[in-house]
Amino acid sequence: MKLPKNEKGIALVLALMMTLVLSMLAASLMYNIVNEKKLTANQMRYSEALAISRAGMYEAMARLASVDPSLKIGQDLTQPITPSWECYIFSDAPGSAPSGVTYEFEQTVQTTGDILDYTIPYATGFDPAEVLTVRYKRQDRNGNGTIDNNSEVYFYDYKTKQIILGQTNPEFRPVFEIISTGRVGTTRRTLITELVVPKLNMGAKAAVRSGVAIRGNGTVDVCGHDHLMTTPAFTEPPNCFPALSGQPSGWHVTRNPSLHPDPNPSTNTECTASGCLPGGESNDTISEYGVKKKFWGNPDVILFSSSPVPEIWEIMGMTEAECNALDWGTDLSPVNGFVKIENAGSNIHLPVSANHYGVLWVKGSLQVQGKTAFKGLIYVEENFINVGTPWILGAVCTKGQTETTLNGTINILFSSGMLEQVITSATGMSMQIVSQREVD
Repeated sequence: MKLPKNEKGIALVLALMMTLVLSMLAASLMYNIVNEKKLTANQMRYSEALAISRAGMYEAMARLASVDPSLKIGQDLTQPITPSWECYIFSDAPGSAPSGVTYEFEQTVQTTGDILDYTIPYATGFDPAEVLTVRYKRQDRNGNGTIDNNSEVYFYDYKTKQIILGQTNPEFRPVFEIISTGRVGTTRRTLITELVVPKLNMGAKAAVRSGVAIRGNGTVDVCGHDHLMTTPAFTEPPNCFPALSGQPSGWHVTRNPSLHPDPNPSTNTECTASGCLPGGESNDTISEYGVKKKFWGNPDVILFSSSPVPEIWEIMGMTEAECNALDWGTDLSPVNGFVKIENAGSNIHLPVSANHYGVLWVKGSLQVQGKTAFKGLIYVEENFINVGTPWILGAVCTKGQTETTLNGTINILFSSGMLEQVITSATGMSMQIVSQREVD
């Protein structure tokens, strides 16, 4: 059948129209594919930049929690803080911060090579917004361009779990602020993290707590006043007492010698408020013989105590189940973190080392010999025996079977800050994030 004259070429027109439609669909599909690739690339850069900014945050957190002097940043929170304190962490070795300023310069812990781009190299006149920065969260309330005092710093109320401007309670601790900017090409993402040091309800009772008599015939110096975590190794009481430059209380958290007599036979209001404990507490006697033997504290000693010796979990501020669930190691060379030795009925020797750091739980007896430095808690179920020249910053607690023997030369300095530090570090509780936000 022949098509009408007015319908001639209709098939060609339809074919052309279909071709045009298909071409438009193909062009649209190609456009979407290209656009999706661009969006995906942008999203990948944003995600990578965010991950890099988080890496900067984790470095700052680790260094706030560290006890290694070569890595540690931040002030000793057992002392009055400098409200305007800041720390700038660069990607290379920075110059020295100018004298008289309240900020410090540090180099990233990253090794040379593939350094993540969350900070910049040091240069004179650097832009603080480009550098990994740690500081106290602050607010310039009077608008004078400086942070003058604690009323312009935010603190954390551990009971209500609220951030409060100004220190209205001495138990509150300052809120740290980490500002980290990750970079991938021209893409930048800045993360501001607010965090605090966890606070433990620890139950230490004395620099040396013993369930049996404490006896010795050597040079024994035990100080129950609360000491700074930064107290130099092998500082011997009473050399922790004299005032130092910038430290009117010496190596103590706080102490006013005019208000604290020596000897001190009873508790003292000032020391109690400062967290000081007895030098020695025994459920029996503390022998006063030897070449040189002295206890200082709040009071100096407690004899024939009627209180039970605390369990290790009570000292650590946790339940028995929480304590037993911790990851306890067995390596004594040196003690690092949580170490538990199951040696009931026998005696073990603590290896000589200047780097013991953590909590040592001995189910039997422990003998210490040689020149050893230990930072943290030593807890002994049976007898504690010293025949060497150890230096301990933290506390010693022993239930005892016969006696606690302090021969040789021994120095024990109580430090609540050190106890808290070793426990929070080993449990992974070293810093607690309370807020985090991304800013342009």
